[in-house]
Amino acid sequence: MSLRIFLFALLIVFVSCATPISPSGGTPDRSGPKILETIPASETTNFDGDRVTFQFSEFVDRGSFEQAFRIEPNINNPYRIQWRRKTARVIFEDEFPANTTIIFILGSDLRDARGNRIDEPFQLAVSTGDIIDSGEISAKMLDANSGRAAESGRLLMYRKPYDLSQPALYVGEADTSGTVRFRYLSDGEYRLFGLDDRNRNRIWDRNREQAQPFPQEYYKLEEGQVKEAGTVFVTRSDTIAPRLLGVGMHTSNRLRLRFSEEIQFGSDTKIQLRSGDSLFTRAIPLFIDKENPSVLFAQSEINTEEEQELTLTLRGIMDLNGNEAEDVPFEFFGSAQEDTVLNRFIRHDTQAGIFHNAPVVVRYAKFIDEPEILDSLIVVAGTQSFEGWEFAETNGNLLQIFPDESWSQNISYEFRVWNPGTMTRQTLRPEIWQPDDLGSIDLSV
Repeated sequence: MSLRIFLFALLIVFVSCATPISPSGGTPDRSGPKILETIPASETTNFDGDRVTFQFSEFVDRGSFEQAFRIEPNINNPYRIQWRRKTARVIFEDEFPANTTIIFILGSDLRDARGNRIDEPFQLAVSTGDIIDSGEISAKMLDANSGRAAESGRLLMYRKPYDLSQPALYVGEADTSGTVRFRYLSDGEYRLFGLDDRNRNRIWDRNREQAQPFPQEYYKLEEGQVKEAGTVFVTRSDTIAPRLLGVGMHTSNRLRLRFSEEIQFGSDTKIQLRSGDSLFTRAIPLFIDKENPSVLFAQSEINTEEEQELTLTLRGIMDLNGNEAEDVPFEFFGSAQEDTVLNRFIRHDTQAGIFHNAPVVVRYAKFIDEPEILDSLIVVAGTQSFEGWEFAETNGNLLQIFPDESWSQNISYEFRVWNPGTMTRQTLRPEIWQPDDLGSIDLSV
């Protein structure tokens, strides 16, 4: 009997604490919650109460209410929330400042019990004085990739004079059209910018969060004035660095590095192999696996030995968003497997185009030690054909074909390079940019 009473009491507590939900069945509910009534009503003046009440059209996810509710301007007034079915009452501990327009906002995080979001942010404005401020600044937030309304991101707005080390006075979220409206503003000068405010602290963390400015630095409002600030195109920046997950030795000098995401490397990439406390050798990045772009192949300058204990460190490996992999030492074992990998053509590194005095760069699968790669090179300039081009050299796994001073204007070039993997020549026709083809772009920052 005691156990039954305990379980019954526990059930009552659970039901009373849980977010209520409408019965299932019928047409799926796709619409978000609506605010039927607020106490006080919006644009009430001489407000001196200690609470505001929201009555909803349906049951609301109570956790989302806590996340969506905020006060603007940013006033540090502690509060608690009381619930009664579809009604939320927010009770404040301190008095509000005199002669101030206060805006209680329910942002786009607000959801009903089925997870449907509110259609657009809701604002309840009251004044502790005789008048409600009526200035307004509106702006657009669009996704940089699609041009549609931004699904994430916020606008932060400060009043002059401002301090970016302090939380913003106002925070704006876009509605379904991408429009953000800052309403009930007093006269003054305001500065706003788009921000990927990930930790929702209303402060721009310059090291981790991406910000976008508007065309003007300040927007000056007079009494009751309405202004358009323009458009910002927002992106959700990737700030997570790639991680080295594994190192494998295919042969005594050929390494396979596997990362947590797709990566890229450049001329400044450094890979070192250490044995104990001393440097054993360097490894040169060869190419990224076309089928699995999170895998990088590299070749060491000195062969390793079977079960040799080595530590790899690296620098200059980045993901596609420019986040550099951390230089965390990775331990692995060497190999004495003979390198019998057949060299082959990987790609033409300068296929996007080259300047008139720059070399054509061709990448191979391993260090070039086959003399036929240089001996079989053919450069076709217009109607002339040159075999064994004297201005070519190899560097690691790269074949570099230099011009004789510069590639001539009004002559089409063709480069036929040897592919040991197929025992045939690859034909390359890069675009060559002459000085007359080049323009300029002037940027003001």
